[in-house]
Amino acid sequence: MHILHKLLLLIAILLLALNSSFAKASEKSKPPTCDQILSQASALFVQDSNGNTIYSKNINSQYIPASTIKVLTAFVSLKVLGENYRFHTKFYVDSDGNLKIKGFGDPFITSEVMKSMTSLLSHRISTINNIVFDDTFFAHGIEIPGSDGTLNPYDSPVGALCVNFNTASVIKKNGIYTSGEAHTPITPYVVEMAKRYNISSGRFLCARTQEETTNYFGALLFEFLSRAGVKIKGKILRGEVKSGDKLILDFESPHSLKFVIREMLKYSNNFIANQLFLVSGAMVLGAPATLQKGAVVTKDVARSQLGFQDFSVVEGSGLSRENRLTAYQFMKLLKAFYPYMDLLKERNHVLYKTGTLKGVSNRIGYLLVGEKVYPFVIIRNGNGPPSSSLIDCLQRQLEKKELKRARVM
Repeated sequence: MHILHKLLLLIAILLLALNSSFAKASEKSKPPTCDQILSQASALFVQDSNGNTIYSKNINSQYIPASTIKVLTAFVSLKVLGENYRFHTKFYVDSDGNLKIKGFGDPFITSEVMKSMTSLLSHRISTINNIVFDDTFFAHGIEIPGSDGTLNPYDSPVGALCVNFNTASVIKKNGIYTSGEAHTPITPYVVEMAKRYNISSGRFLCARTQEETTNYFGALLFEFLSRAGVKIKGKILRGEVKSGDKLILDFESPHSLKFVIREMLKYSNNFIANQLFLVSGAMVLGAPATLQKGAVVTKDVARSQLGFQDFSVVEGSGLSRENRLTAYQFMKLLKAFYPYMDLLKERNHVLYKTGTLKGVSNRIGYLLVGEKVYPFVIIRNGNGPPSSSLIDCLQRQLEKKELKRARVM
């Protein structure tokens, strides 16, 4: 009996230990609650449309905004240029029969737009000597802080004369390159770049410097003019429009600024963002456009119209880690951006802009719950859950809140 008693006692101890282990394992396997997830944000700020605060954490600390800064770039360009603004590209003829083209930083010249340009030009000129490109509206040598200089389109350089976002699509078959899109003719320039970077197929950044953006624009315009029946006797050159040159076409973009911004925010296009940043600076402070002028104008608008104080902006796309904003400043921006909130990307009743870099996962925008709008700022700089998890939790919490309120009423 004594031995049996010991065995039973041992079995009881083992069972207790096993139960304790199972309990701990069960505890660990439980998913974190929404409160736990939200607590891991670096900064969090949510208000209702009346300005009442729902959540607030670290709202006055500065963080890297990444691409969420594009909303500030959009706001500044809307205020500086006007929401109905359209970019212009001007064409001149000089006394030597040269065609001169002056660019003003239009970020949305595509092959289709260029074809329209050349169609109009072909009714004004039939023969030209040289084609001269004037890209002096932008200062030369602009380099975007944070750009890695890769062949990916998000690393596109800026320029006064750009086409197709400085990218090209190619297909290589039996050693021969053809265009990857029907509306864009292949040019020797693109073939040369594809060979240089060993591109066999797909879209790639075919202009990696500011000078190359003008070269690519020039090569494609030359091809379109030739196809439109314009006889070109000379070469493609770089130069400047002079006071005596005759304006023969002031081409206005078919796209309004609001359209350009919607596309920029939808695809988080770094190239468009920095074109707008630079052009806004030049329109206020005069050409040539520089990053410094863009930063000055952005800061002036942010201070005068949004009440920003201490913050840092060095470029308009969010590539640079030198940019710094607070959740409180973002909330001010979102309130001012209400009239343009439909320009943001929409998914599952959330209008938003993401911002992602290594170690950074941010999201700002508006949560639509019933008929109510909740501006929100989620900043995660460092470890923690992605902003998508945080927004899911916020959405569920606010939906419960609205449901509870509806029941009371």
